[in-house]
Order: sequence, then C-alpha cells, then structure tokens
Amino acid sequence: MTRLRLLAPATIALFTAPGATQRDPVGYADFWQSRQAEFDADPLRTDGVPVEFAPPKITFDHAAQTTGFNRYQTIAEDALERPLHLITISCVEDHFAAVFDAPENARFRGHVLELTCRIFDHGIFLFEVLLEVDDLIDLDSPGEVVGQLDALQDQAINLGTALATTCHDQILAPLLDRLLDADAAGDYIDEEPVLGEETGFVGGHVHWVTRSLVLSEATARTEPYLRHWIKDSTAVGNGMANPADQLMSGELRHLTRWLNYAFIESGPDIGRMQDAFHDEWQAMRYAQFFYAALEGIDTQLGRVLAESLVASGASRLSHLRTDLEQLSRRAQLIIMELHDISRYLKRSVRAGMDAILDGWDFQQLIEEPVLYKVQVCEQRLADLAAKRAARSTLFTDLILLSIGVTSILGTALGVTEFGRMMAADPGLAGFDVSSGDATTWFASQPADAILLGSGVISLLLVALYFFFRRNQSA
Repeated sequence: MTRLRLLAPATIALFTAPGATQRDPVGYADFWQSRQAEFDADPLRTDGVPVEFAPPKITFDHAAQTTGFNRYQTIAEDALERPLHLITISCVEDHFAAVFDAPENARFRGHVLELTCRIFDHGIFLFEVLLEVDDLIDLDSPGEVVGQLDALQDQAINLGTALATTCHDQILAPLLDRLLDADAAGDYIDEEPVLGEETGFVGGHVHWVTRSLVLSEATARTEPYLRHWIKDSTAVGNGMANPADQLMSGELRHLTRWLNYAFIESGPDIGRMQDAFHDEWQAMRYAQFFYAALEGIDTQLGRVLAESLVASGASRLSHLRTDLEQLSRRAQLIIMELHDISRYLKRSVRAGMDAILDGWDFQQLIEEPVLYKVQVCEQRLADLAAKRAARSTLFTDLILLSIGVTSILGTALGVTEFGRMMAADPGLAGFDVSSGDATTWFASQPADAILLGSGVISLLLVALYFFFRRNQSA
C-alpha cells in the first residue's frame, strides 16, 4: 500500500489580540464557544457546492476554558493550556470539485482520503491532504521510477497549492468575515491591516507543499522508489550512516529532512498520523507553523527595509513605522510562543520539533535574520526621521531668521521715523528732555544709510547663523 500525504502552510489574515488569553481567559473561551454554537446552528456554506452535500465541519479548538492545574502532572501528552491551532476544518473532495475537475488534477479524483485545514495564530493555516496513490505509480516498473515519482511530485505540489488557495478563498475568507463581525471591538481578534500583494502578505499564499510518501513496507520492490524519493535528503558526512540504508534495514521508520519525507507504516489504514507517527507528525506541524510564520515576517520586513531606502514624506514614514512596529511585535510574539510551548510539549514531540527546526537551520536562516532586520529597519527609520526633523528645524530656523532680518530693518526705520516726528512736532518735542540720544542720531541719518546699515547687520547675522549651523552638523 502506498499513500501520499501533503502539508501546505499558507497565509490568512487572522491574528489573535496579543495577551487576550492571559488578560481575559474566561471571556476568550466564551468568545470561541459562542462561535462554535453559531456555526453549529448556521453552518458555513461554500460557493459551488450543492446544498445536498454536508458543509465543512468546523471545530473551534480554543473554546475550552483554561484551568489552573499542574501542567507538569502528565508526561504522556502535551501539557499546553489549549491546542496551538485555533480552528480545525474537515472537508471532503466535493467541497473542491472545481479543483479536481481541472485537467491537471483529474488523476487525483477519487483518490482523496482526507482533507483537513488547521488555522493557527499569526496569519498561518496548514492544509493537509492524504491521497491513495497505489493506482498512480507502478511499483513493478523500477525502470520508470524517476519519471513516475517526479511527475507525481510536480502534480502533487500543484494540487496542494490549488487546494490551499481554494480553501482560503471559498471557506476561510467567509469564516474570517464572520469572526471579525462577531468581535467588532477587537477584544480577541487583532485588527491588523490586511497588507496587499506589494507587501509580501497575500491571503491564501502558499509557502510550500511538503510531500510525505507513506509505504506499508520497505522491501526490494519499493527500494528504488524510496531511494529516489529521498535522494535530496541522504547526504552523508562525518561518518553518518546513509538514512536510505537505515530505512531499508528497519533502523529508521521515518525520515523528515527536507520537503520530501518518507514513512514506513504497517497496518490497514496507513498515513493517518493518528496512532503510528502521531508525535512525529505533531512535531512536523509545529515546526512548519513556526517556520512559515517567521518566514512571512521576514519577507515583510524586507519590504519595509526596501521602501525605507526611497521613502519620503511624513505620512509615508509614519506608515512604514506602523508596519515595522506591528511586524516587530509579531516576530517577538512568535519567538516567545515557540520558547513557551517547548516547556509543555511531550518530550518526544519537542525532540522531534527541535530536530526538524535544527535540520532546517531555523535559527540561522529565519530567527536571527528576522531579529537583525528589525534592528536595521528601526535604525533606518530613525535615521530618516532624524533627517526629516533636521530639515524641519532648518526650515523653522530660516523662517525665524527672516523674521529677525525684517525686524531689524523695521525697528531701524521705526526709530528713525519716530525721531523725526519728535523733532518736527513742537507738541511732542516738550516730552523729549534728553539731548544727543539714539533717537536723534537715527533721525539725522539718511534713509539709504539706515537701509544699508540694516542690510549689513542682517548679513552678519545670517553668516553667523550658517557658521554655527555648519559646526553643529559637523
């Protein structure tokens, strides 16, 4: 028996309000309980699906209230306060009839065993597909192994992408609209702006599609297929054994290194990841969620940095700073959540998740670049704000300097006019009891001399201003 399990992380504009579970755990649980009752009474219908087909089954996994029990009292399962994912949606093939009717996907019609969508926080959902592929590859034709598996891989990637995108557009988008309407105040769902295509965040964008080949046995008959399927994951170094040999010998029962995975599972219903490989697959879900969530942040931070290199204008800088603050906050929340849940995961799940993330160089390729880009963006935006503030200060200084220059001329002319009025009006002359004062001197000067003197003084002040301005800039 041969089956293929696909897992596709994709984006959705759903973010929980930061701290809602700690700030108001009872209200948070009540919100999701109310949504469960609402959707049970009024199920979500999808476009293009006849009414005789049952709607997708939606389960709100955060509807249970948090209890203050000892979270270390069990070692047989995860001790999380609530599941990491928010919502689980179970679908059937008929919900995606248009996808399977497309010529490129027609060969998979009737081979679908499971369609499940799990919505996580931080704008990520995981779409999983389980396919029966016994009829799609011929294990008795080892000479055609390369062509068969490469074709199956390419077609599976296209199918997983189309299903995840369609799920977002036909199921998740209407679901999100109803959730936002139910929480208009934004107490539990964060009203972050839905960023457009130019920002690197598009609802329904698929990050990648992983392919897990599930075989009921590793024998000489399946060996050519198994070795070709994991050919990119079997690099050997430092005396390490070839994992393909370990799978064939039974030393390993699964391999999850990079995109193409392999599982050897006996039983009548393989690939369900419920009993056998439950912990390993749970670790895979967690690892893919955290990797995809931070990768999305990394992409958007790159956009903020690129735009900051050419941005101008106070409104544009303010918009970029808002984006940076949101992305920085999300990055910190994701990293904190990763470290937090690691304390309460079942040891086998945590070990599997850590091994997968280490194999993907998560810290080096994703976590550290995200934190570095946050620092670079903050510095760049701070520099732009400082330059704009300096320009504003210069503009203000020039206005004040112009007022000062005008005041010098106006004061000189005013004193001159006043002195001449005092000298010409006998009625006012009686009040002037002094002699040889400044007013008399100004009154005796020709107007051209007053103008010229005011201009010289103004030029000296302008030169003095730019001298100190240049020293300050240096």
